[in-house]
Formats: sequence, C-alpha cells, structure tokens
Amino acid sequence: MRLLTGLRKLAQRYSGYDFHKYQPEAQVDCWDDIAEIIGKSSNVSAFDVGANRGQTINELKQILPGVSIHAFEPSPSTFVELSHAVAGYEGVILNNCGMGSQNSEMELLEHCNPVMTSFLELGPQGYGETVNRVKVPITTVDDYCAERSIEHVHLLKIDTQGFDFEVIKGAERMLTQGHRIDLVLTEITIEQQYERLPRFDEIYGHMAERGYRLTGVSGQQRTGRILVNADVMFASPSIVQQQREIHWAQHGYRWAPQDIAGRN
Repeated sequence: MRLLTGLRKLAQRYSGYDFHKYQPEAQVDCWDDIAEIIGKSSNVSAFDVGANRGQTINELKQILPGVSIHAFEPSPSTFVELSHAVAGYEGVILNNCGMGSQNSEMELLEHCNPVMTSFLELGPQGYGETVNRVKVPITTVDDYCAERSIEHVHLLKIDTQGFDFEVIKGAERMLTQGHRIDLVLTEITIEQQYERLPRFDEIYGHMAERGYRLTGVSGQQRTGRILVNADVMFASPSIVQQQREIHWAQHGYRWAPQDIAGRN
C-alpha cells in the first residue's frame, strides 16, 4: 500500500496525472438488453413510434434480423426520407401518422432539426426554431392493434420529443389486459426543451401501477454533470419473472416465488 501511495505521489509530482485501480463501469445498453430478452422469441414484433429517418429500424434489424416492425412517422417530409432509407428491409410497415392518447388530428411543429420535431411548443431551454406547422392524423397503440388484430407486441419504442407519455396512455388496453407489451423503451426529457413536458415520476408511476418494472437507463445526454434526457425501459411482469428465473438458474438456484422474497 505504501509503495502504491509513493508511486501515485511521484506520478502527480512529475507528470501532473494520478492513477487509480481500474473498475469497469456497468454501462446499460438498451439494445443488448432487448436482444437478450426477446431475441429468442418467435415472430418478434416491434412498434417504432417516432421513426424519424429509420435509425431505430436499422438498429433493430441488426440485432433482430427477422423482426416485424410497425413504424410511425407523422412528418410528411421526414416520412419520404424514411421510406427511401428502409426500402431494402422486409417486414417493415410504414405509417405516415402520429400516435397519442386518442384518435384525432394535431398540429405537428416541424423543427429546423428534424429530430427535434414535436407536437409540443419549444420551451425555455429549447433551441433552433419551428419552420413549419402541419396538421397530421393521430392514432393510438390500442386502436392500431385492434384494427389489425395484433395480440402481442414485444417492443414498444417511443421517441416523440416530449409526447411519449401521451403515446403510453394510448396503449392502456395492451398494457393492462394481459400485459401484452413485453418491453417499453421511451425517452424522458428533464430539461425544459418543450412546453408541458411530463415529469419522470408521472411516467414511472403510471408504468409501475400497471405492473411494469424499470429495467435500466441508457443513452444519457447531459450538460456538464446535469441530465438533459435519457432512454428508460420498462418490462412486463412476465419478462421480470423470466429474467429472475434465468438469473437464479445461472447462480445455481432452483427458482420458486417463495425463494425470491428479499432477493434482488
């Protein structure tokens, strides 16, 4: 220990640097989690709400090549780009509409940076400007699934620039009647980039009340040391139980509900 202390002092004195024991950080990668949790399922289906130019579609097709994706992009101009970007993929159904808590028509505020386009007005910490306003149709996850006889969704990914909670509200039947959505990956925005942003505790409470567990936080964007936004993922009760069984089996335990009490 004295030798280590001496070496650290020498390093500080002659190089201006310090050194510490290496401890790899436990980084959460939502795509690794998604591949691990649902990758072995049959007929995997995903909803990409806020598809933009196909970034998530590309990611999903890399980790789950056979996945069927229902993608939703409300911006007419961005939808054209999306259509070209994913033209080579099979099993991708594109929808030029938005999603929310009820069927309606809403004004979409197209931003100079397309990834910032939202149904919400820019807030005090927003940047850039709105360059166009266009009326677009809105549907809900529940209604879309009912119309197409979709009984199960393995992944509901939402990235709608502050409108995510409204999309979640529109999936009430799928979330509560048999927990027919396995994973919900959604963005939370802490900084007031938009008006009327929901608080994270509202989203967390809503999902927890419906039996969903927070699995992790990834994709953090920060200003200095302050969180701006991040991606959070929730898992259904059946997925939580499945992962517990796998975890305890790997550690040599025979899983049973009474055995899990008090364990993490």
